[in-house]
Amino acid sequence: MTNSKVQMQDLAVTDDHQCVEDAIIEHGCDIINDQLVDVTYLAKLVMLEGGDFPQTSALRKSMVELGYTFCGRNNRPNIPEKTGSSRRARHSFWYKFPETSETGKEKIVEVHTDPDYIPF
Repeated sequence: MTNSKVQMQDLAVTDDHQCVEDAIIEHGCDIINDQLVDVTYLAKLVMLEGGDFPQTSALRKSMVELGYTFCGRNNRPNIPEKTGSSRRARHSFWYKFPETSETGKEKIVEVHTDPDYIPF
């Protein structure tokens, strides 16, 4: 691969990667940190501020580059909405060792179901 091609690939990845990294730092809390990232919640926070957040393959690539592992399609917690409605949202999350898929899921459910928890 030529040096120019490598530089072009780095530029294409950098914006999404940097966006994810900045969002994790800016919105850091018990479920958004260097061990566990609830990307469903993080994306909502970024979009509420009017920002853009990478979706699907760009997000997946950025999270893998940052060293995170996906929770798996069948292990996503089903969180009730705090608006009092009966709707529930499936939250996707990524984790790093020593966090596991199960402990990450437990933390996310605990935070989102605690009425007194303030994440920031």
